[in-house]
Amino acid sequence: MPSGRLRTPISRRQGAQLVLYPRVIQGDDGPIGQSEISIRSVEELKKKAKQRSMYIIAGNVISSDVPGAYLLTLRLLGPEGTELACYLRQQPDTPPLNAYLYGGKGHLLPGKQRIVVDTDLGKIGLLICSELWCPELPRMLMLRGAEIMVSPVHGRHSQNGLALQDTWHCLARARAAENLC
Repeated sequence: MPSGRLRTPISRRQGAQLVLYPRVIQGDDGPIGQSEISIRSVEELKKKAKQRSMYIIAGNVISSDVPGAYLLTLRLLGPEGTELACYLRQQPDTPPLNAYLYGGKGHLLPGKQRIVVDTDLGKIGLLICSELWCPELPRMLMLRGAEIMVSPVHGRHSQNGLALQDTWHCLARARAAENLC
């Protein structure tokens, strides 16, 4: 993201009604950048959502009330430029993985509630990344009425040299089939 600016290359004129960013908004200096960049980015995305009359889903890491602990968020922004929901990841990764993914911020606290938002596109349920591996979380969203579930992934990491993209696609399709979404 050169010069700290967010780019939304897809426009409403091209038919996009929903833009989903990767798990965490990228800053110039790594996966989460400085907290000021993340907050500014959310405000910029609200402007873009309104300007293009579309829904945007993006996440960031924010400080918590506990010193040295953080929260991983997923925000649903509406076409009016407002924040419709802020989901806090319920199942954080292990502290060493969090430290690797979030620039040393190893202690991420869990959120406490599942979120399903009624939109013009349908009822959208929010998950973050590897929460998709836990079948109970998508099921709870479906039971709350979710018709669309989003679960942005952090990146294209590999395991033992193998790309995991096919695994993620298979997993997402399985959760969609299990929950008729």
